[in-house]
Amino acid sequence: LKGQKPVVRGHSAVESLLDDVPDLLPGTRTLISSVASEEINERLRRRLEERGLTPWFAQTCAALDGLHNSYAEPQRMGVDRWLAMLGARAREAGPLCVVDAGSALTIDLVEASGRHRLHARKPRCCAAAAVGWNSTFDRFGVMAGQLGRQ
Repeated sequence: LKGQKPVVRGHSAVESLLDDVPDLLPGTRTLISSVASEEINERLRRRLEERGLTPWFAQTCAALDGLHNSYAEPQRMGVDRWLAMLGARAREAGPLCVVDAGSALTIDLVEASGRHRLHARKPRCCAAAAVGWNSTFDRFGVMAGQLGRQ
């Protein structure tokens, strides 16, 4: 619900999640991809540091490793999508269609040059909803069968 903090079993989601994480060696670097609010991320950072862990939060930027963010304000792109595109680009050469299925379904097209071209988003949706998205791509002159490596 808007404005309310997430609660799981009487604790905030951050505390609940960390209660389920096994003890790690102090100093273990903890890599985090989070689209949560700054308040929640700060609570997460503090809890990890209390456990002797070293948190590092991934951030979206204008360009990295040949991938060029198309947003005028790069930090507005969710870091989960940014990391998915970076991972896909590191694995495959050529044009890419990157699907990120979480609380929303997002589809990003990346040119072979690394330029991010298209972002389609379907809120409150699961991966199964990808069926029927051809009409979205048709508006941009792209057919689903043309996506990916040629």
